[in-house]
Amino acid sequence: MIRPLDRRAVLRSAGLFGLLGLVGGGSVLAACASEPEVGTSAKRVRVDGDVDRALLDAIDAEAQTAARSVIDFWGPGTVWRGGAQARVRVFTDQAGFVAAGGDSNESAVTATTTQDGVVLVAPQLARAASGARVFVLTHELTHVRLGVRSAAQHWVAEGAAELTALDASGMTLTTYAPTLVARVKSGQVPGGPPDDGELSATASDLRSAYQRACAYSRFLLARSGAAHYRAWVEAALAGATSPDFSGTFGGSQQSLSAAFRQWLTGQVDAGK
Repeated sequence: MIRPLDRRAVLRSAGLFGLLGLVGGGSVLAACASEPEVGTSAKRVRVDGDVDRALLDAIDAEAQTAARSVIDFWGPGTVWRGGAQARVRVFTDQAGFVAAGGDSNESAVTATTTQDGVVLVAPQLARAASGARVFVLTHELTHVRLGVRSAAQHWVAEGAAELTALDASGMTLTTYAPTLVARVKSGQVPGGPPDDGELSATASDLRSAYQRACAYSRFLLARSGAAHYRAWVEAALAGATSPDFSGTFGGSQQSLSAAFRQWLTGQVDAGK
């Protein structure tokens, strides 16, 4: 049975904002975001909000970049079929963000995708570096593409969204996931993805949980290949009664624990 989710929230730590803001004089992604869409009809995302025009135009361009990355990874699906557009709303005050359906955990959540598929951008994300905005918009638009209702464990959707954003960013996993890397180097190597509680908006260490969900998703993609990984994720999120995890990835989550630890340790050792 599909578990209804009122909204999808994404963690964006100050550390990631800083990291993305320092790359390439603003971000690796900022150069991509500067390419304007030609004509309104070409846009995949409609962006509005009570921010100044220059900032709104910048976020608009970044949202188009993010949408292209999602489509490149997952295909257009029903969201962008026939020239349809997704929607992003940008807020300058936290109260407005929360009133529209955004998560109230201001210290951890900077964007929310509502149940009807609208991406809400909190003030702290609107003020962040361009690369951070593109990363988060790519994550949130992946939720729009894959659906905000899910019968699967949270790590499936959150890991897929983080993986899509990471793939588009050009960062290595170890650059993206410093908290996870530090734990691996200290001998605390996880054997699987985070549970639902670790990915709740009020969890104590969301940063590490998102990094782990992303790492586990990349591990699965490496085992199965992109096409099989994408098909499994879509089936799981759509509510398939028994998407074939073992058949797709060569073992159950439990039986793959040692393989994941070995893979993750190898990634960290090689700086990948």
